[in-house]
Amino acid sequence: MSTRASNATEPSPSCGRRRSAAEGYEGLWVAGENTWAFDGETSFDEVVDFEVAFDAACPDFAVTALCQYDLRRFDEAAAAKALRTHQQIVYDRTLCENPFHVSPEEYRSEEGGADARIMLKQARGIAESNRELRRREQRLSVLSRVLRHNIRNDLNVVRGALEDLTGNESLTAAEADLVAAAARHADAVIETAEKARYIQQTIGSSEVEPTPLGPVIERAVEEVRSEHPNARIRTPDSSDQVVLADVNLDIALEEAIRNGIVHQDDPAPTVSVAVSTPASERVRVEVRNPGSIPDHELRCFRERGETPLAHGSGLGLWLVRWIVESAHGTVEFANDDDRTRVRFDLYRVAD
Repeated sequence: MSTRASNATEPSPSCGRRRSAAEGYEGLWVAGENTWAFDGETSFDEVVDFEVAFDAACPDFAVTALCQYDLRRFDEAAAAKALRTHQQIVYDRTLCENPFHVSPEEYRSEEGGADARIMLKQARGIAESNRELRRREQRLSVLSRVLRHNIRNDLNVVRGALEDLTGNESLTAAEADLVAAAARHADAVIETAEKARYIQQTIGSSEVEPTPLGPVIERAVEEVRSEHPNARIRTPDSSDQVVLADVNLDIALEEAIRNGIVHQDDPAPTVSVAVSTPASERVRVEVRNPGSIPDHELRCFRERGETPLAHGSGLGLWLVRWIVESAHGTVEFANDDDRTRVRFDLYRVAD
């Protein structure tokens, strides 16, 4: 790592940035492996000073940098210094917000004994965040229990009463239609409560591991075919790809296929599953079917949450997203030429 003065024959950085932007590049990714620091005369403090300067300059540039440290070579003191100069860290295949990061200004203004004060401040912040998380989890647990149990039980009582009314011959045709509509809505809410319970159980058993894709597709298709024997589900002839995925990937694929089937009026609905490799490190699974996802639901997924003006009608596609994203994959829902597309992009595990 070295520096040198620019001269008139070299293009300026700003010129290069403008040219790159004009050519359609959104930014720059850089990676550096820092074990070289032990082989030269440069002290590690100088390397950390460079990291701090780079951290200070990053907001002015469209650049993302990955600095790699081999923990077998760096002692704890050196690794701790490096940690403080990075806003995020990747450890054990997990991207984490770094609670020990300090701004360049704080780092440069530190004097003797400042480390302890900073660590105490960060420890307090982590403790407060953990307390807030526990409070939220408790509230969500109560809400979930009420939705899944109390409302479901009450609606089952309502559903029974509606069934009794359905057989009442004294009802007019209009009254019978109203009873039938009420029963359909009660069934929909009961189904949503059951889905919420199922989602909580599924996400609670979430783990990420290398997963052969072929058996996942076979299991998902077999399950959906058992529920919808008239459906025509096309699958790739074979898939020998191995991906980094949540252990519940087959459930996500089931939901995508099932969603495509139940939203078709055709007595023999069709769904196709395809596998491709758009990039050397990625594997793409795509589920297509005739029809379209309502615009308000697509807006929910784009905005990554529910809003007062955009309420999704179900939980199935949210389950798809949560399972895929738990392994740092991406999900895209789209409508193309009277067809719906649900696309998973997952990291490929090299042979």
